[in-house]
Amino acid sequence: MQIEIDQSGKIENTSQLTIIADSVGNCVTLKSKDKKYLQQLFRDAEKPKMFVIETFALSVLFLIKKSFSRSNIYFIDVEYPGKNEIIKSYIIRFAKKIKISIVPEQIQFKLVGKSSKAHETAYGVFSKKVKGENVDIKVILRILLDFFE
Repeated sequence: MQIEIDQSGKIENTSQLTIIADSVGNCVTLKSKDKKYLQQLFRDAEKPKMFVIETFALSVLFLIKKSFSRSNIYFIDVEYPGKNEIIKSYIIRFAKKIKISIVPEQIQFKLVGKSSKAHETAYGVFSKKVKGENVDIKVILRILLDFFE
């Protein structure tokens, strides 16, 4: 199955909610306060430029986990042009940490249009027409802390 993934509310916009949604109706959300906390951790670890990339990759992985199958191909919207390969590499690294056997061929990038169900879901949650599921900051921290060492 081909599953599209889209984002509403950029990671770097720490004053607003971020939603990552897919075309089968799943979504994860990151609260503003959690993004600010993570941003400060990346600054403290002297990796401020990696905040957006790693947080986006991990959020996408949490979404993929909801529908993961070895037969699925995940098409992620090009949110950060020029960063697709590094995002993919982090998704693969983080997936190993939480024991998901995703292979690089399952992760692809394309422009996901506004007519996509992924966009519809992400925007619906962002505009508060639909309720989303928050990502637990403690889970994020457990995974990221290994990468700060």
